[in-house]
Amino acid sequence: MGIILEKSKLIFDELVGTSSFDDVFKNSIRDYYTYGFKSYDQNIKGSQSVKDRWKIFSKILGEKWYFEKRKKGRNQIVLKTMPSGTDNPVDDFYFLHNLSKIGDYLNYLLDMDRRSTFNGETKDLPVSQDELYSVEGNAGTQNLENTNLVEYAIISNWIEKLQDKIVTENEPDRDTDDPIRLNRQLNIWSVHTRFMPASYRDKYANLSNRTEYLYSLGVIGDLRDNPEQRNKWLEKQWRVWLNKDSDGDNSVFKKYFSSEASEKANHFWYKSPLTMAMICDTEDSCLFTEKFLEMCEFFSQYYPLGEVGTILSERCSIKKGQTEKEIFRFKHNYVQKTLYDYNMIDILTAIENGYLCALQYSHGTNLKECEELIIPLEIRISVSNGREYVLYYHILERRIKALRLEFIDKITLYSHVDSMSKVKRTVTKTGKKKSVQEEKLFDIKIDETDLVKQVVLANKMLPYIWGTDVNDCIVDEEWESRLISFEMPVSINPETEQFIKNRVIKESRIGKQDHIITIFPTKELRSWIRSFYVRVTKPEKIPVSLLDIDGDVNAMWNVYFNKRSLNGDEGEEYKKNTDQKYIEESFSVKGDIVSDTEGHGALFNELFSWYSIILANSVLSIDGEHTVDCNLKEEINRVLGYYTDEEQEWVKNALYEYILESGLVDDNGKVRFNISKIDYLYDLLPITKIEVRWLLSVLDDPLARVFLSPEQINVVRKCLSCAPFKVEKLQIDAINYFDRYNVEGRISKGKKHIAQKGRVNEKDLFHIRALYRAIVNEQKVHIVYRNWEGKKRHAICGPVRIEYSRRDDIFRVWYVHEQNAELKMGIINIPRIVRVEELVGECFDLKEQRKILDKLYDKTMTSIQIEFYQGIKNLPDRILTEFSLWKKKCVYDPLSYKFTMTLYYSAVDEKEILIRLLSYGPYIRVIASEDNYILSEIQDRIKKQREIIRDREFEIG
Repeated sequence: MGIILEKSKLIFDELVGTSSFDDVFKNSIRDYYTYGFKSYDQNIKGSQSVKDRWKIFSKILGEKWYFEKRKKGRNQIVLKTMPSGTDNPVDDFYFLHNLSKIGDYLNYLLDMDRRSTFNGETKDLPVSQDELYSVEGNAGTQNLENTNLVEYAIISNWIEKLQDKIVTENEPDRDTDDPIRLNRQLNIWSVHTRFMPASYRDKYANLSNRTEYLYSLGVIGDLRDNPEQRNKWLEKQWRVWLNKDSDGDNSVFKKYFSSEASEKANHFWYKSPLTMAMICDTEDSCLFTEKFLEMCEFFSQYYPLGEVGTILSERCSIKKGQTEKEIFRFKHNYVQKTLYDYNMIDILTAIENGYLCALQYSHGTNLKECEELIIPLEIRISVSNGREYVLYYHILERRIKALRLEFIDKITLYSHVDSMSKVKRTVTKTGKKKSVQEEKLFDIKIDETDLVKQVVLANKMLPYIWGTDVNDCIVDEEWESRLISFEMPVSINPETEQFIKNRVIKESRIGKQDHIITIFPTKELRSWIRSFYVRVTKPEKIPVSLLDIDGDVNAMWNVYFNKRSLNGDEGEEYKKNTDQKYIEESFSVKGDIVSDTEGHGALFNELFSWYSIILANSVLSIDGEHTVDCNLKEEINRVLGYYTDEEQEWVKNALYEYILESGLVDDNGKVRFNISKIDYLYDLLPITKIEVRWLLSVLDDPLARVFLSPEQINVVRKCLSCAPFKVEKLQIDAINYFDRYNVEGRISKGKKHIAQKGRVNEKDLFHIRALYRAIVNEQKVHIVYRNWEGKKRHAICGPVRIEYSRRDDIFRVWYVHEQNAELKMGIINIPRIVRVEELVGECFDLKEQRKILDKLYDKTMTSIQIEFYQGIKNLPDRILTEFSLWKKKCVYDPLSYKFTMTLYYSAVDEKEILIRLLSYGPYIRVIASEDNYILSEIQDRIKKQREIIRDREFEIG
């Protein structure tokens, strides 16, 4: 009988369910970000959703993104992002979730919390004791005492404890055991299970859905998982009851105790003791809590599934330090990586367990909706453009395929699929005038032995896939015959251009350093080859099928010197949905479906909703001075301060209705449970399985020792072992950063990982810790380092921040120094540091130094314009995604069908931007003043590369 939220209301419009996050938010944000400058009548998928919800989006995103309609239909999207920013506004979308059962969950958690007591007499229970002691059986309604005396004894003991007021007031730790409940006991707290079901059977089935949900997330445990602990508790409960009833027959218990059926009949629920409070209160030091929080915040940006780290950081908020120094900054920290986490966790779960998946997706431009039966093999992340992909084995086509995570609408995991099941394949042919549906039935006939062999073979092929191009990746014994080998002919002066040689080695995809590349044929190689123009000396060694270098360079010459049109389909208007012809496929598979709570449901669920947090904390803070109404006002203003007064009032009234309906508070404002003032995320809600798995992986990373000592890491590990479940670390090796610089040969079997042991050596780790301490303590240091020529240099400074580059996989320290009586920015790659000495007694003002650094950085800002068309390569998507790190605005002219992006950047990034733009070849045009480094360098490289080609042709002639 929950309240009905009207669609016309401004608040709660953004609330979504676990299964609808992808459609409502992920794709909407993607489409807005990538295609926002298009008009809505062009039917881009998700645009209407964005339009309807933009008021909510804009509140959360703030001024970082905004959309502007200009005259004559020339629309533009403006983004105020920075290449090394740490704020990701999309993080907040994971805290927008439906409120459906949070009242029940809070009742259960409070009832099973050893600190809480029932605020009332047993006569105030939501059901009579007679009903509590009744059960429905084959003979109708029966007395529980006659059907299950042991369960009757447990409930009887519980009822007596509820009546015991003196003990609960004077002895908070009244029970050495954590409160343990049967479903029958928990049932009375929920209006949904007390009154709505038609029968007892339906009632308990309904309740089990809730308890099993909390159990699957790891929030509550079940004594059935620990027979020894269960038996001790049962025996204790029976003995307590026997002392009250002299007529009790111990043989009844022995019979129950020996029955195998009894072990499976009942769940014995208890609340997990593992909360954030347990971790943070293990050491009597606020400094430990701050370090733990900083670690979570760092890894939320640095590590895969960073959204888990964001949630853990929010859990620390009650203990968060007053001063935030923001020591670390992250370069190449793409905004959309947060959106990918929703699908990544499902894919990672499937890889870890060998699950088969039914994968539904719709392409970003042609909107073709498809479904495929797959075995995921590997997640590939591009550090150059921020895109994330899954490489998978297609069961029916017996080949490796790839798909961007953001295109995935739904992933269904199967732990088992019937090998001989009939699978219905529905094909919908959609054209301009009609839609025709065809249904075909066929046998999957999945041979598990054959499937295992195919997956093993597919994994052997993965290292030879250059990026994510899988056109020729049929999985068979002849796959090696389809590989090609060639030499990358880059001209390098070994004395003065060692950095170019290093770059070739660093960017190697296969891990070889002899310039011989062996891969499946792919046009993806073109972008990489273009970035070496002016050094490509012997093009004939590269197969023309991969890139006709002569023709490509001439095409770029025409763009920049002959002012000809760009390559691509210029002048072509966007095709509308109704004009496109495509085939939609869907499958209906028979098998065992894996619960969402193993995948995205573990990350995106009601327990972490902003509204759940507000509601819970408002109830937990009720005392003699604070009413629920007052608490709601304070919590809403704290969490949703960007809402108007009218909107905040509406939220308050709606949440108050939820609280009353759940019975957490009665009409007089009296709270159901007495409990000392606590915080919902901090010391009531236990840490979930996915959070524990993520933390275990983080603690195994060498960089965790930047924040915590080895002893403190062991303390946290010990706390995590208190969880009522056994878990393993995340299988991070399934994630491959395929185009990352291969610094110090950190590569294995074609994969570039983030969590390899030893990937940060002890020397670098020591220097990062020293610089970290210097920033925290605002203490100057003496840095001895080697420049790119290997010569020693010195810097005496106050370090301002440490930057991590995702693309280069390297840490750098930023500082301010004086040169020739002028203040300058200084940046040192930490692997080049020889020594860091702390200068005791020499302090600096961190805030002041940061102001100076920011001013110096702002002085280096400049801009260029980049012209392009959509074309078959979908350049708007590629360019806007790749340059999402920088502030920009992009204008679309519907008359000429041309896009013009203005990019604002610092001279610090100009070489990197040059390399990125070169990769687009003749499909873009850079417009800037003649003295602009990027434009002049592009033109110079084209000239010189053209001369190399002419000289070669002359020699041949």
